Amino acid sequence: MESPELPPIHELNLLSEIEVVAESRSTYDGEDQRELRGYRRLKVWQTSMDMVAEGYRISALFPKDEMFGLTRQLRKAAVSVSLNIAEGWGRNGKAEFARFSDIASASANEVEAAVEIALRLGYLAQNEVSAFFQLLDRVCAMLYRLIESLRKS
Repeated sequence: MESPELPPIHELNLLSEIEVVAESRSTYDGEDQRELRGYRRLKVWQTSMDMVAEGYRISALFPKDEMFGLTRQLRKAAVSVSLNIAEGWGRNGKAEFARFSDIASASANEVEAAVEIALRLGYLAQNEVSAFFQLLDRVCAMLYRLIESLRKS
């Protein structure tokens, strides 16, 4: 059975009361005024990109001997969140978008676990990760609502 096509972005924006997929250009305001298309207009993707950047920032604080261990794993999982949102957008319909959003959500859990490990090992202090956890929590909530909305409609 084929999955129905994704509705236009303005309809996806209506699926969520907490602005899960609302369009926003604020992430890209500045000198580069390129037109946003497709998944780039999704707030969940934009927020996940902010989370990736913050994940790279905090993982740079890890010891150098973790470069191919926890640093790499955290970065790979964080990037996976954004990539799966983008890939799901490009797939055939709501069911596929929901499935890839599920994968993004699982990657977000992996990111959280990696940061918890770093905290327990003393690579990070709690005050160094508060901004990161705010972004991660927002991404997780947005993904949850997006998945729920896609599966209901």
